[in-house]
Amino acid sequence: FKQKTAYEIRNCDWSSDVCSSDLVDTSFLRRLRAHDERAWFELWEAFGPVIRGSLARWGNGRLGEETLRDLTQDTLTALSGSIDRFDPTRGVRFSTWLLAIAKHALGDEFDRRYAQKRGGGKRGASLDDSWMGEARVPQPDDEFERRVMSAKVHEIGRAHV
Repeated sequence: FKQKTAYEIRNCDWSSDVCSSDLVDTSFLRRLRAHDERAWFELWEAFGPVIRGSLARWGNGRLGEETLRDLTQDTLTALSGSIDRFDPTRGVRFSTWLLAIAKHALGDEFDRRYAQKRGGGKRGASLDDSWMGEARVPQPDDEFERRVMSAKVHEIGRAHV
């Protein structure tokens, strides 16, 4: 395989077969799997703009620049945790696999956003016995009962005088 330059990867037409699996060769994969910082930087340089552009297109204008940068980083973070599972002999191009990871990162972002709209990510209150237990602050019913009891005691005291 001939290793393509970052410029060749960035300017590739991803919808065609021109960008084939020879973009990432086995020695480069070995370097990524060995956590070679230079290899990861090269990957960032080459694929970062591709990932960011794809995320922007899939987001249909709903993502700001900061979110796009975060999602690009999330994609590469997820890639670093799963790089050992990529198998070029299975016929999947590295770019296809990487963009699938990016789509999952985008899906996770939209799930978080929709969860916040539904309740800010907070769990709903439970109605079990522990929730219905003793309150730390006097409740209106408690105050009412205290006043009624006080009035009854006062009335009993007046009756026996």
